[in-house]
Amino acid sequence: MQTFKLEDMLAYRAVFLAEGLSQSLSQVYKEHLSLSTPEWRIMATIQQKGECRARDVAELTLLDKVKVSRAIQRLVDRGFLLKRQHSTDKRAFFLSLTPLGRESYNDLVPKIQTWQTQIKQGISQEEFDVFSRVLGQLTNNVNGVQR
Repeated sequence: MQTFKLEDMLAYRAVFLAEGLSQSLSQVYKEHLSLSTPEWRIMATIQQKGECRARDVAELTLLDKVKVSRAIQRLVDRGFLLKRQHSTDKRAFFLSLTPLGRESYNDLVPKIQTWQTQIKQGISQEEFDVFSRVLGQLTNNVNGVQR
């Protein structure tokens, strides 16, 4: 009979890796912009997707609505985000980066790219490409199982 080891479970290893990457990356955006993880995810999402609703941001960042709401307010207070009320639904609003938000994001990107290069040390581009494809397939598999 084979012994069950937690360390061999894909879910355990993936969570362990994701948490380690998240903590390591958070040092970069905390040091340079004093951002929390939710704040960084929100800024990055809006930069990538353009203007979007808070509900969309919550779905895209995998953060709960309360964390998103609080982080949005902090980003608005700091001048990184602009909130524009929806024309027909007064409860909804659209979010976009301000010029300061875009500039801050763009200043941070090279630092994050340097961090990623350091994290990928010892891994060839070919190995990383295979790893990326495997992650994509695992994501598709998980999404298929959840339906």
